[in-house]
Amino acid sequence: MPLALDFFLHYAYWILFLWVMIEQFGVPIPSVPLLLTAGTLTATHKLSLPLVLISVTLGSLVSDSAWYLMGKRYGGGVVKLLCRLSMESNTCVRRTENYFTKHGSGALVLAKFIPGLGSVAAPIAGQTGMKYRFFAVFDTAGILLWAVTFTLIGRFFGDVLKKNPKIAYHEDTDLYEFRPLHNIRNSSSLLATLATITTGAGLVVKELKDGYPNVDQDLKTLEARGEVLVIRGKKDGLARMVWYNDAKLNVGISNEFKELWASLKVPDAGDLPRELEKA
Repeated sequence: MPLALDFFLHYAYWILFLWVMIEQFGVPIPSVPLLLTAGTLTATHKLSLPLVLISVTLGSLVSDSAWYLMGKRYGGGVVKLLCRLSMESNTCVRRTENYFTKHGSGALVLAKFIPGLGSVAAPIAGQTGMKYRFFAVFDTAGILLWAVTFTLIGRFFGDVLKKNPKIAYHEDTDLYEFRPLHNIRNSSSLLATLATITTGAGLVVKELKDGYPNVDQDLKTLEARGEVLVIRGKKDGLARMVWYNDAKLNVGISNEFKELWASLKVPDAGDLPRELEKA
């Protein structure tokens, strides 16, 4: 298992808690990719979905509560500071305050989904004098809705990947791997696979390229050594089909037979019926 993934799995809940808390304090480190990743890992049962949601909720609630207290103590100055960091100060302050005034406590439920509002909703709630117990209830509901949405999206993609016939999931390493049509990745496995084909069908080179991007270069080498037979396109010279060149099937032809074959005269198309009748 890669070191970074192993580290994340070992400290996942603390990482989620700290990452979300720091982001909600205003540091530009997006949490959504982390939530999607955590959701994907819950699909493979490497992480617990309830614990993921608890970690995210607590991390966001800590930072939101701090902003709430600062908004309650310092008023609009905190909101203007946050707006100055995110967009035009006057537009941001007016828009967010109007939205909060219109929707009241319910604004906290959708705040995380609205650009510009997520970071200033908590201090506005404090500035307007909302009681903390109401703030905590609505803010927690909003955090849970936000966390559940993106975590379940990640979980959905994790389930889709596990069921995709083109994707192989390895439970021992918790990694996903592209599954090509032919599990051939080098010249040795190519020769071994071709040697097992007894129908004379050969392999389509285009299908090999899914998991074997260097197949064209290797085919040139194998062809030069006489180990494979290749059909190439007339215009571009690219390999189209490949067969195993079994040395046991190579039959020598004597010079006497070659001379006899060359001495045979094939009648013209017009004389062919008459010559066949004579025979």
